[in-house]
Amino acid sequence: MVEEGLDIDRILEIAAEAVPLEEPEPDLYRPSRQGEGVRIGVALDEAFNFYYRDNLELIELSGAEVVPVSPVHDHSLPEVDGLYIGGGYPELYAKELSENRSMIESIRRAHEDDIPIFAECGGLMYLCEEIDWGGEALPAVGLVPAKTRRGGRRIVSYTEGKFLRDCSMGPQGATFLGHEFHHSELVIDDDAKAKVEYAIHLRRGTGIDGGRDGIVDGNLVASYNHFHGASYRLFPSHFIKSAREARDK
Repeated sequence: MVEEGLDIDRILEIAAEAVPLEEPEPDLYRPSRQGEGVRIGVALDEAFNFYYRDNLELIELSGAEVVPVSPVHDHSLPEVDGLYIGGGYPELYAKELSENRSMIESIRRAHEDDIPIFAECGGLMYLCEEIDWGGEALPAVGLVPAKTRRGGRRIVSYTEGKFLRDCSMGPQGATFLGHEFHHSELVIDDDAKAKVEYAIHLRRGTGIDGGRDGIVDGNLVASYNHFHGASYRLFPSHFIKSAREARDK
């Protein structure tokens, strides 16, 4: 059937004229021992599960250990050197998250101990003072001086940004490509607005407040932006470096 419909000889002639293929570039990432002995807690349960699988594999490729954590079910953080709280549906599990006070206190203590914490999107919501979804405001972790609620519109965008200052996620001046996808917004009162510091400026994207993103407090960075290791080559290496330095102080 193929021979009846195609000129096989001509296809082979054309193929013979093709230029040789170039050798592929080496892998972007190679296994390293940079993170050896470093334990990175990763929030993984029904409330938090929006991750690029690549990012978790990159943590492991660096030699660090990914330690699953459930903010819904676990009573406290395990022994970790850094904490990564990704996206998900914290608004759907706000009651369970809010009632798990021992986990909330454990995360607060980790922050007080200067353990690097990176929270993206759903993780950002969880670290706010409260989650209000559908009219019921429930207390959350309270490390981000804001309240989160359902926004007026869905935000979906690729992002392009730069770090305005050194922080646990990157050095000042580092640039990245990422994305944001959220229905929520943050409400920050005037007193808090005067004190909030941002680590990120988005040239493309909305972020938390008109292109400002990445609320930073010590070793904590909380953003709407999602990073990917291929378009931000310092993820997760800079975060792991920050975790090691904080642990060894």
